[in-house]
Amino acid sequence: MDEILRATPESIDELITLMTEDTYRSVKTAVELSKWEDGTCLTKEQIEHCLQILILYEARYFPEDRQIGNTLPSCPSNRN
Repeated sequence: MDEILRATPESIDELITLMTEDTYRSVKTAVELSKWEDGTCLTKEQIEHCLQILILYEARYFPEDRQIGNTLPSCPSNRN
């Protein structure tokens, strides 16, 4: 995680490329607990940004069946 905090990526794509699996897990845990490892609470904006990063990371490195979007319940279709 330290390498990400010291980095100054020029794009979200570069940020995702710099992320390690350990960084991914740390961000995911922070979102799940709504706090960083040091106990500092995440703001609503941080949670939103972290979720976006997780989705992009998973889209690049995970098979489709392991991505966040596939674990969320889907909306029922309209039935006429």
